[in-house]
Amino acid sequence: MKAIFKRELKAYFTTPVGYIFIGIFLIFSGLLFISFNLLGGSTTLDGMLYDLRIIIMFLIPVLTMRLFSEERSNKTDRLLLTAPVKIFDIVLSKFLAAVSVFIITLLLTSMYIIVIASHTAPSYAQIFCNYVGFVLLGITYISIGLFVSSLTESQIVSAIITFAILFGAYLLGTVQSSISSPFWSEVIGWLALSVRFEEFNLGVFDLVPIVYYLSITALFLFLTGLVIEHRRLK
Repeated sequence: MKAIFKRELKAYFTTPVGYIFIGIFLIFSGLLFISFNLLGGSTTLDGMLYDLRIIIMFLIPVLTMRLFSEERSNKTDRLLLTAPVKIFDIVLSKFLAAVSVFIITLLLTSMYIIVIASHTAPSYAQIFCNYVGFVLLGITYISIGLFVSSLTESQIVSAIITFAILFGAYLLGTVQSSISSPFWSEVIGWLALSVRFEEFNLGVFDLVPIVYYLSITALFLFLTGLVIEHRRLK
C-alpha cells in the first residue's frame, strides 16, 4: 500500500497535473483573499473558501482523472490487479495520494491567517470550522472523481463526467429552496453535496454533516473497489 501511495503521490509532481492544481488553486484563493480580507476587512476565511468550493469543482476532476484511467489506457492496470495487493489497499492508496495533494495545497493558504493576524485578531475557531468543512467537501469530491476514473480509460472523459456530477450536485443546492414539497426538498438536500458545507462556512460545527461527508466518501470508495474487483475477476 505504501509503495502505491508513494508512486501516485510522486506522479503528481513528475507530471504537470500537481503543479497545475496547486497553481490555479493558489491564484484564485489569493484573489479571493484580497477581495474578502484585505479589501473587505473580514477576519475569517469563510468568503474565500465559500467561493473556492466552486473552483474545486473544476480542479478536482483534473486531480482525479488519471488515477485509474491512466492505468487502463497504458495497459498497466493488469500488472496492478494481478499484484499481491488487496483491492481496498489499491483504492485507498490512490485516494490518499490525491487527498494529500489537496491538503498540501490547502495548507499553503494558512499564510493568509498569518497576514490577518498581523493586522487584527483572527476568528480562529471559525477559520478552523471553515477548513474542516472544506476538507470534508474536497475529499468527498475526490472519492467521486476516483470512482469515475475507475469506469473509463479516457482521462478527458473521466474529468468531464466528474465535473458534470459535481456541477449537477451544486445546481441541486441552488434550487432546493424553491422546492415546495418537503420530501423532495429533503431528497435534493441529500444529493446537493455543497449544502452541508454552508454550515461549516457559518462556523457551525455539527456531527451530522461530518458523518454525511464521510459516508458519501466511504460509499464511493466502496463502489470503486467493486469496479476494480470486477475487473480483476474478468
